Amino acid sequence: MPIQVGSNEFVQFQYDPDYLTDLRKYKTNPNDTVKHITDFTPKISKSKLLVDGGNIVVCNNINEETWVVMTEKVLIENPDFSKAEITSMLEKDLGAKIVWLPWDTSDECGHTDGIVNFINGLSSKPSIMAYFSLYPKNIAKEMRKLLNDVFDTHELIFTHDEKNNWAYVNLLRTKDFVIVPGLGTDSDNEAMGQIERLYPDYKGRIHQIIIAPIVEEYGGAFNCLTWTVNTEDIDSYISISGFV
Repeated sequence: MPIQVGSNEFVQFQYDPDYLTDLRKYKTNPNDTVKHITDFTPKISKSKLLVDGGNIVVCNNINEETWVVMTEKVLIENPDFSKAEITSMLEKDLGAKIVWLPWDTSDECGHTDGIVNFINGLSSKPSIMAYFSLYPKNIAKEMRKLLNDVFDTHELIFTHDEKNNWAYVNLLRTKDFVIVPGLGTDSDNEAMGQIERLYPDYKGRIHQIIIAPIVEEYGGAFNCLTWTVNTEDIDSYISISGFV
């Protein structure tokens, strides 16, 4: 889906994920989905780059500086351009500095929305949550260092690191509530306790919904399933089902 970069300004990247090559029925056509919007008319510019929405995690600070966290899978997906060219194009498209994380090739999607999520930008160093435990130690160490250089990083810690615990990072946050994925395991309570501490302003408005079958079958959770629009300057809130 288009990525919001202003009050009513969006960027639409090319969308042709390799992990859906044999699963075309699950591929969302962003152009078709946008046609269902009736609340407002988004101003959309097109990018030459192939980028999944799940590989774009936006973070900002009190000084209105913006960073986007991506994995280097984007470099593999755009072989016609150098890393410097891709970084420059992304910074122009998104109006943000790019933080590159290494891509663990065993993670087919290569998305960052199962690694990090934005908490707040109340200081010059934005706060994020992160979960590295499913990655090889050398890759996790590099991710940790790269993120700590820019952000105040809060790692989710679990008694048991189960294969889908990344889904807790893939939560949905709006101005009114936070929806946390539930997996039906003991990690659910541990995730809720940590997330409630990370979002104190949402006290009483953080809810958990069991989504294990979707996570297991489709490899996505609430951030993957929704498209959110900042309504500060648009009098609507859109949440449209469909993987990005």
